[in-house]
Amino acid sequence: MYLLLIVPGVIVVIFLLYRLMIFISETMIRLLVDRKHQDAEAIMYSGYAPPEWAKKGFARLGIDRLSKVIALRKLTKVIKHIQNSPVVENEEGRTIAVDKLRAVRKKWKSMPWREISSNR
Repeated sequence: MYLLLIVPGVIVVIFLLYRLMIFISETMIRLLVDRKHQDAEAIMYSGYAPPEWAKKGFARLGIDRLSKVIALRKLTKVIKHIQNSPVVENEEGRTIAVDKLRAVRKKWKSMPWREISSNR
């Protein structure tokens, strides 16, 4: 008798947990994609690292060499994301964005971290 009440309840709980996991996954992915596009825009228009990059990890500790290496890696990931992103409006826009980001990356290679992160 009790089994007839418990089994549907367990199924409902499992289904709700499944839906919650899907919702959390979609939200996290959306936030990550938005963050990469915001970083790309900030870099293209300012030529400097986004302020969030200077507030995390080695940059916060003042280790300039590692901060620069990490920033260049992040910029490479942003470039790859823009190259493969279906969100970019058209191929011309994608090409312009990637070219601008590559030019910034080339410039950053010859700059010290303090200059890369000094956008304010």
